[in-house]
Amino acid sequence: KQLQLWLGERGVDFLMVIIPVKPSIYPEKYPKRYIKRPAQTGLDRFQAALDKNGIPYIDSLSILKKHKNEIPVFYKTDVHWNTVGAYYEAEAIVNYFSNKALARPIWNESINASIKADVGGELKSMALLFPQPDMAPKWETTNPSYIETVDGTGETAVKVFRGLDKNRAQLPPLLMFGNSFMLDYPSVGFHNYFQESTRVLDYQFFRQALDYIKPKHKLLILHIYETQLLFHILPPDNFNYWDKRIEKLPLPSEFHYQ
Repeated sequence: KQLQLWLGERGVDFLMVIIPVKPSIYPEKYPKRYIKRPAQTGLDRFQAALDKNGIPYIDSLSILKKHKNEIPVFYKTDVHWNTVGAYYEAEAIVNYFSNKALARPIWNESINASIKADVGGELKSMALLFPQPDMAPKWETTNPSYIETVDGTGETAVKVFRGLDKNRAQLPPLLMFGNSFMLDYPSVGFHNYFQESTRVLDYQFFRQALDYIKPKHKLLILHIYETQLLFHILPPDNFNYWDKRIEKLPLPSEFHYQ
């Protein structure tokens, strides 16, 4: 909430994107002895708190559950979603911002659909030892995609994406803090809708989060994995996860957490 208000004072629209773990989408695929799920999970409670405190987020849980039986949205051999899951998430994010800015959804991607023998990202390095082909659906845009450049040097370098279809680049520059679930966004056409998008990948860089926010950025996404919600409730002195300067940002005196 502190970050949201600080960004708002600078004209930056803030959005949270929380990626559910695979058992949250496909609990029926797991033996009951392996996974026990309460009626209300930690993710449910976290999203309820976001609602009560006026923090916008993409309800990825509902989106992926809606489509899970039409076509697989996760790899069988990996914790990550496949390009189908990434496509539906990208659509929701783009339309969230366009509905606010333009009062209409603007997502418009035609896709190539195929089945590909592959393994998810986590197992690619292990495929020679444990070959488990995953006949995963492969979705990718048929439209021009993006160009990619690197901004900065060394450990602080980030990837900057610019869409090639200028007719669709109707949204202002976007900054995304996130993880490996963002890696499929380019292939589904996500970056075509922003004048520019900057990706800060992986949590080691979140400790300097405020340094990445530039005057050009008008949209900001915090993109986290369901299990990593735990990191947000650990005492900051014991876990160096987030930019500690955010904890010192002010809140209005009349604001009270719900």
